[in-house]
Amino acid sequence: MNKKIFLLMLSVFLGLTLIACKKDPEPEPDPTVEVTSIEISGSASGYVGDDVQLNAAVLPLNAGDRTVTWESLNEDLADVSTSGTVTLKAVGVVTIKATAGAFSDEHTITIEDPGPDGRPTEIVIMHGAPQEVDPRRGDFSGREKAARIALHEQVERELNVKIVYQAYPADAPWGPARQESIINWHIAGQKRADIYWLTTIWLSEIAQSNAIVPIDQWLSTHGKNIHDTALDLTYYSGQTWGFAPEPFRGERGIFINMALLREAGIEDPVDLWNDGEWTWPKFTEWAESAQRALSSDQYVLGGQPSLYAESLIPLNGGSIVDSMLEQVFFAAPPAMAVYDLLEDLHGRGLFEPGGSYDTGSDAWRNGNVLVHAGQLWFVRADNRWGEFEFVQNGDIGVVPFPLPDGKTVNDYKIPLGGEAVYTIANNPDDKAKEELAFEVWNRLQLWEDEETLINSFEDRLGAIFDDQRHVDVFLEIYDRVYFDIHEQLGIAAFGTDAWQVNVNSGVVAKTTRTRIQAILPIYESALSDYLGA
Repeated sequence: MNKKIFLLMLSVFLGLTLIACKKDPEPEPDPTVEVTSIEISGSASGYVGDDVQLNAAVLPLNAGDRTVTWESLNEDLADVSTSGTVTLKAVGVVTIKATAGAFSDEHTITIEDPGPDGRPTEIVIMHGAPQEVDPRRGDFSGREKAARIALHEQVERELNVKIVYQAYPADAPWGPARQESIINWHIAGQKRADIYWLTTIWLSEIAQSNAIVPIDQWLSTHGKNIHDTALDLTYYSGQTWGFAPEPFRGERGIFINMALLREAGIEDPVDLWNDGEWTWPKFTEWAESAQRALSSDQYVLGGQPSLYAESLIPLNGGSIVDSMLEQVFFAAPPAMAVYDLLEDLHGRGLFEPGGSYDTGSDAWRNGNVLVHAGQLWFVRADNRWGEFEFVQNGDIGVVPFPLPDGKTVNDYKIPLGGEAVYTIANNPDDKAKEELAFEVWNRLQLWEDEETLINSFEDRLGAIFDDQRHVDVFLEIYDRVYFDIHEQLGIAAFGTDAWQVNVNSGVVAKTTRTRIQAILPIYESALSDYLGA
């Protein structure tokens, strides 16, 4: 039975029970705390006669007075209410100003004439990095800019729509904050977009809140090109909720500061991989040799041990939580062997102290850490590693995780989970617009064939890694994926009971086996609830 069919069958049995991540309540205002920033979000265009709702994110959340004052800098073009509703009055470009405390922000809205065909329907796509997907931006970082612009214009003309990309506001940057914001917008009847870009980790809870709608009814008409990996990962409670423009790939690896590698005269581990020598014993030997070549304030291994464990466990024939076998495996022998390896590496002084999960420590940022486990998107994202000097200089490389003795590249497996997908917002006042948004998104995609996708992925890798050898090793492993659902059970990723937290603290204290056994019943209960047992 193939993976897709099995996963679909398994998902039919998913109960509606949801173990929600605990969220901290919004802090009480503290009169001693002052506002430090304000950021306006909302549409940047509209038509004469429209009302455009702007929103202002004021930080910190516990500031004593977060009152926002709104002002139109050209009242001949538009008025703005005390709640941020802008009434567009005439063609032009108006600037709206919002002030909180000593800080202010400005937002421009281009006002157009509806024209003889009537006002187009605005389709808002909210994304974490609009520059990656909006081809009409000057800083667009994607491919085929001209073709994508032409496609946008064609869709807008044929469907009489206006496509608008918006970034998530500052108070919904990622993770639980974004999840909670989407749910709260829905509860308040103030959805911010027609399409939300979010991670599958939070999909089930957002679906439970009715903030998004399933897409099954439109797949046969508008969604025929969506790849099975996206449909599989977003299948929950008997329905499909998310979609993506390309198949999901395994994009995890050990990333290398090539400038530091060259400066210290350290052997490139890619050569060891290509020679079939990148094994656990050789990894330990290489890391110790590299540590001796570095200065006293530099370290070989960056990040947290759990980042390494996530990828090393499947290479040793194990998994963390297997949805197909309906079992928690992070306390099984293959996983325990990985914890022992990581404890040994930490005991040898090879890990940086105070490593972070994905944003990178100051030591990694400043070029004092040689390698860091992570995912490919970390390299490009400004809120991860994208602004690090050595990354911007092209001094970033990558090598696959080392294999246990006796394993080959044919045994390589990369866990999929927490992938970014698009979803359709619930629109109770205009259900037809839900389908229109789904149709618009699907018609905006290039839908390239498999060969083109592979070539495009290789081009993407080539734009990141200067050394073709690093591109080639990534291409060897990227399609060897499997689904692991340990992040989708509703257990807070950084809470006391989290697998990641206990691996990280256990490796440092050399108590990983004990800690893992202690949380095993918690995960088994969570998995049972998730499966509707």
